[in-house]
Amino acid sequence: MKTDRHVLIIDDDQDFVHLMSVYLKRSGYKTSMAADGMQGQRIARTESPDVIIIDYQMPGGNGLLIAERIKQSAATSHIPILMLTGTQIEDLDAWATRAGIERVLNKVNLSEGHLVRVLENAINGALEPARNVDALFSSFRR
Repeated sequence: MKTDRHVLIIDDDQDFVHLMSVYLKRSGYKTSMAADGMQGQRIARTESPDVIIIDYQMPGGNGLLIAERIKQSAATSHIPILMLTGTQIEDLDAWATRAGIERVLNKVNLSEGHLVRVLENAINGALEPARNVDALFSSFRR
């Protein structure tokens, strides 16, 4: 697939960021990377990506706080945000929705194909609202 879509990945795990970047570039996406929330917010403002993928747990602020800040800025409020997490956290879907996050994805079971489908749906405004974290995590096993 050839695309001119731009994805910003905000995550402190550089090995995971590299893997995500490989997946996305193979599918034709341009990628930018940020190792922390402050850098991610700057890149979001200056590069205006089509979608942001943000980790839940990072030094200097969790992904919910960073997503809220991105959504509160007029320059970046329109950008869809997907959150990644490696652990199941009670009520995360409700917190994520309040922070303006479109979908929570499980890092552990994330496949390249599923990632690309969710990204395209987020960019096109076609994501259905998630009901709860258990449902989100079980959807990756289909």
